[in-house]
Amino acid sequence: MKDFVVLDLDGTLINTLIGITKASNLFLKAFNYPYFYSEEQVKSFIGRGARRLF
Repeated sequence: MKDFVVLDLDGTLINTLIGITKASNLFLKAFNYPYFYSEEQVKSFIGRGARRLF
């Protein structure tokens, strides 16, 4: 028997868009950023790295 872990970072197995949007906006709020992202905006950033998102 082999042990393994499956990571789904792009929403292939589970729709992670809602969670990524919430986490991103909580991060921005913590630093008093005056702007928050919509799910559509976050969707366009996914797969482009954290620099693009923040």
